[in-house]
Amino acid sequence: MDTKRTTIPSPGLLMIVGTYTSSGSKGVYAYGVQPVSGTATQLAAVQVLNPSYVAINPDHSRIYAVSENGPDDSMVAAIGLDCHTGRMRVLGSVNSCGWSPCHIAMIGTGALAVANYGSGSLAVLGINADGTVAACRQLLQWDDHGSPPRQATSHLHFSMPTPDGRRLIATNLGGDCLYVMRIGHGGSGTPTLSEERVVRVADGCGPRHFVFSRSGTMLHVLTELSCEVMTFGYSSESDRLQLLQSVKIAQSGAGGDIQLSPDGLTLYASVRCSGCDGVAIMRITPEGLPEVVAFQPTGGHPRSLAITPDGRLLMAACRDSNAVQVYARDAESGLLTHVSGSDVSVSMPVCVKFVDPNR
Repeated sequence: MDTKRTTIPSPGLLMIVGTYTSSGSKGVYAYGVQPVSGTATQLAAVQVLNPSYVAINPDHSRIYAVSENGPDDSMVAAIGLDCHTGRMRVLGSVNSCGWSPCHIAMIGTGALAVANYGSGSLAVLGINADGTVAACRQLLQWDDHGSPPRQATSHLHFSMPTPDGRRLIATNLGGDCLYVMRIGHGGSGTPTLSEERVVRVADGCGPRHFVFSRSGTMLHVLTELSCEVMTFGYSSESDRLQLLQSVKIAQSGAGGDIQLSPDGLTLYASVRCSGCDGVAIMRITPEGLPEVVAFQPTGGHPRSLAITPDGRLLMAACRDSNAVQVYARDAESGLLTHVSGSDVSVSMPVCVKFVDPNR
């Protein structure tokens, strides 16, 4: 473990990066980031195998990382974090109750939802009093699937609680559907999920990631296979999702991640396409619907996107360029400008998260 003791200056941000480790990466990295220029300094790194997605708890004291591996070694690790210095320490890990987990999300403060892409399941894992991960408390398995080769079986890809915390929505890329589940509480106090509704989408689109509007009344779903953004109306008083619009964001390629700017006015979606990788930029109309206004080329195979809390910068984890690329955001138009001198060199980055240590 890197034991540097640099304190992140104020104003300053902590950036956590998850990677694939097949080409020399150690695992999870922590960087101190200057929020105006995007200049980053590596603070620490901890060894975790293929931590392709991470979640950070509300008080910024823990990182939870999936290890996207095979049937026998797919894990979920708890990592202690000092958000003021970036120091990290692996506290332990448990099996993900499936294989090839590709996403992890907090359910309140006491549980984790893990999307097992390979085995097509969603696991609910508890969190112990000391912050370590408890064994699987609930496993939801689906058999929905489309057509080969990408959709021969169920592939859970992403989940997130609704803004009011009453439900959790998950995407099944292999089954062309979304699951709406009510969050309850079992006798152990760990949240439990009960399916309320299955929302079918167009065959072959492959829903991947989504983001809520600031009002919580719109759900913007990025599809991987058809490279679209589907916008649904959502009401916190019901479990219904109503499709309002579907807009193509690229003529070819695969959708990656989708993020909303802090002001709620611009959507960004990464597109992975050999020779035409980039980020689709969408402005939100007064009706709350996205329209594509520009496309920003990036390095190879952009995966996760992250926007600084003040909205000045966007980071793109470009896996095949071995870099987290830095882009300045124009607050009025939402357009991006590459800040090339600030790019962060790291082997096969796939997930980026920001922490403001002063909040």
